[in-house]
Amino acid sequence: MLLAAAIGEGVVRATRLAPGLDRVAVDAEASPFRLSDDPVLGYELKPSFRRPGEAVETSSRGLRDPERAVPKPQGVRRIALLGDSVAMGLYLESGAQTIAGRLEARLAADRVEVMNFGVKGYATQAEVRYFETRGAGLGTDLALVLFLRNDHRNFNGDVAQGFAYPRPAWTEAAFVRSHLFRLFAFRLDLWGFRAQLDPAYAEARNQAAFEDDNVDAGLRRLAELGRAQGFRAAVLVWPHFAREGPVDPEGLFEPGEPGRMKVETIAARHGLEAVRLSALFAADLARRREAGERRDAPELYTFDGMHPNPEGASTAALLIHDLLRERPEWLGPPPLS
Repeated sequence: MLLAAAIGEGVVRATRLAPGLDRVAVDAEASPFRLSDDPVLGYELKPSFRRPGEAVETSSRGLRDPERAVPKPQGVRRIALLGDSVAMGLYLESGAQTIAGRLEARLAADRVEVMNFGVKGYATQAEVRYFETRGAGLGTDLALVLFLRNDHRNFNGDVAQGFAYPRPAWTEAAFVRSHLFRLFAFRLDLWGFRAQLDPAYAEARNQAAFEDDNVDAGLRRLAELGRAQGFRAAVLVWPHFAREGPVDPEGLFEPGEPGRMKVETIAARHGLEAVRLSALFAADLARRREAGERRDAPELYTFDGMHPNPEGASTAALLIHDLLRERPEWLGPPPLS
């Protein structure tokens, strides 16, 4: 057996069958994310994560959100904001600067709490799964899905990033030193080596856990949860911020129906209202233009044309607050001040 292994090692080295090795150390302790046992999620926020210099801090439920009282205090209403990096607040320095944090500050006088269920990279089905598994007992009154153009992609966008996989120390050493071991470990995904190092494989494995249309699956499940638990739900479509202003992103519309978004059709199928935020941001930009604002929409509202900067998050919170006042049935009585 030893002789066969030695011959095999020589053959694999000579023929270069094993993948090349260029190790990059990943400090799992420094990351607010970890692998998830749920194949739909693939990864999740660590619970109770605190680290000096790291902007993301999490609650015991694994949310970028303060701890919430359970059961819900008498007279308090709660909104759950579902989404990916825009909802989570990528690049924002604190949870208070996120859309959820800004909206909660606006609603404090009405005793409304806004819970942040955003996890960067998630598609709709994973967003709803995270809400379902992390939101038990919180007494949600309204769930809002912040929908982005990449939500139609049937896998989670960051599932292929370099998470640390739990494995015996000897496997790490064998993977580095033995080409034969590396070949089999990578091809067969032993101890998660291929999932960690091959982005295409990691995405395909995650996609296999999704339904054929993850948006339909996610919104269908959200509607079911709403009926079972007594909360309302709606979809807010996040715009693309172009130089000419906030616009509805390409790729969201029904084929042959330029005025109809696919997510609007899916939401209506499950009894949910979908609201485009593009027109609301455009109206805000027009007001600012009249007041002398000269910055273009990407610079004014975002870091990169999509992720909100502090001003963009604050504006989004204002626009959602106005929507809640216009649609009192979403949150229920009493009316907002």
